[in-house]
Amino acid sequence: MRRRTQTPVNFWQCGHLSPVVVEEDEGGKIARCLLCGERGPVREGSEEALGALRDRARQRDEAQSA
Repeated sequence: MRRRTQTPVNFWQCGHLSPVVVEEDEGGKIARCLLCGERGPVREGSEEALGALRDRARQRDEAQSA
């Protein structure tokens, strides 16, 4: 069987588009990017958790380009 190599992704360059998992946490749910490992803030639902993680990446990108 062939082994898959992984190329690490710097979270400064990651848009967290996929793959992302949403995990249960105390007080709600957290989205975690499987490419770079960044975790978003705790939110009430899955969609909110995913949105918060992607918003964080968008804000970071805007701050870097300013």
